[in-house]
Amino acid sequence: MGLTFSPLNRSFTNPTWNQSATFVTSAAANVSDVSPFFVAQHYADFLNRTPDPDGLQFWTDQIESCGSDADCRRLRRDNVSGAFFLSIEFKETGYLVYRSYKASFGDLPGKPVPLTFEQLMTDTGRLGRNVIVNVGNWQQQIETNKQAFFKGWVQRADFVARYPSSLSPAAFVDALNANTGGSLNTSERDALVSQLSSNNTVAGARFGSATGCGECRVLASRAQ
Repeated sequence: MGLTFSPLNRSFTNPTWNQSATFVTSAAANVSDVSPFFVAQHYADFLNRTPDPDGLQFWTDQIESCGSDADCRRLRRDNVSGAFFLSIEFKETGYLVYRSYKASFGDLPGKPVPLTFEQLMTDTGRLGRNVIVNVGNWQQQIETNKQAFFKGWVQRADFVARYPSSLSPAAFVDALNANTGGSLNTSERDALVSQLSSNNTVAGARFGSATGCGECRVLASRAQ
């Protein structure tokens, strides 16, 4: 094709979980203007995975169908970004991680949810493991991932420190509810307290049933 790439090659030693190898054909080029790279970066940032071929082609075509129309390309790029943010896969992975931190730990005084980018990406990877929406039995896979995620969530040191075993079921639910801005009505709150009280019979499992922390899942779904 007559293209010269710069650099000619790159190598990595112990690469991070989100390491990119970028090659451009001009020292003055902005790689984010290249549609396949732009789309692939959204997969990395929103879904913490490499793009599946069909998805990469679909979203790239959304932009490239504009040809050289700069206004059209700008609008389509905005639309592609919005589509990733609103996607089911992001909602059930990265956004669920964010809501889980909010429901469990609330906002820091005058600051947002206490969640680092590394924590977000690591937990997003756990929830999104082997999941590609509309490919295979992805609904069951993501539910399996959620069950494992929340069972592990309530065993984390920071969670146990925040909600010790001495805390009553009512106090536990009320604390989570407060973190989500009082998202539960009275009947919903009472139902969760009753559910937790009935499961509060086995030491070490006081915050959830065999499928994980049901209360955490409910409150995380309400957090914004």
